[in-house]
Amino acid sequence: MTLFHSTIHMPESIRQIPTKTIQITDFGSHAIEQHEADRYCPELPDGCIQFSTTRTFDGSQIFEAETTPEGLKICIRQTYTPDPYFDLTSVILFRDGGATLKTVWLNCPDDDHKTLNPAPYATHTNGESETIFNQVESI
Repeated sequence: MTLFHSTIHMPESIRQIPTKTIQITDFGSHAIEQHEADRYCPELPDGCIQFSTTRTFDGSQIFEAETTPEGLKICIRQTYTPDPYFDLTSVILFRDGGATLKTVWLNCPDDDHKTLNPAPYATHTNGESETIFNQVESI
């Protein structure tokens, strides 16, 4: 298992994911909870985070990715279209030809988390390049 961060090292094959449209095949329990329970939901016009089974990530950034025995997990941040005052962060697990939306949450666009601890993140790709490439190609 390897953990990557965009400010330290992110394989190019993973950086290309935001150019794709992704079909979400499953929703994790935390994503379903956060749909109505995110701390910013009361500020939204409809009171909940909107998400669908098809995700297009135009203008988004993968800021964290992890290769796991289950598959490839990414954390991606993009402008939240229904209310551009917020950014939407999504955690998606790609495995067995499907994509599970594990969780979602809203951030203020100026929230840039300056307290990142670089210790757990890879600084290069090692011999995992082929595995990562194959996982991304199957998306």
